[in-house]
Amino acid sequence: MKWRLESPHHIDEQVLEAGTLIGDDTAHPYRAPKDDPKIKRKAGDHLPPSTNMTPMDEEARAAWRKHFGDEPLNRDPFRSVPLTGAEGAPMVKGPAAQPQPEPPKPVNQPPSAPPKTGILAEAPKPATAPKV
Repeated sequence: MKWRLESPHHIDEQVLEAGTLIGDDTAHPYRAPKDDPKIKRKAGDHLPPSTNMTPMDEEARAAWRKHFGDEPLNRDPFRSVPLTGAEGAPMVKGPAAQPQPEPPKPVNQPPSAPPKTGILAEAPKPATAPKV
């Protein structure tokens, strides 16, 4: 099984960068280093894939299906993006949705009655002397 890493991974006490090939016939074998009786894994067994790995052969693709239950993502960086209307292109039904603008909110609400100022204002109450 061969895998291509799509993001950095910590494998065998080292961090491998994205794009590194791991697995059989590579510098980084992706196998269990020791027995793990809890999950019934023996030393040398293939390790399960992560979601940030791309299978590079049919054996790895079968392991992906067994572990995740669906087809692996096609992450080929050299694959062209299909144009709308081309054969096999994703179809979009109807025109694109137009966002609806929010109605404007009033900045400041006018007061119900204007404040009385100047001659119309109420006279201040005179200060009274304290009673002794």
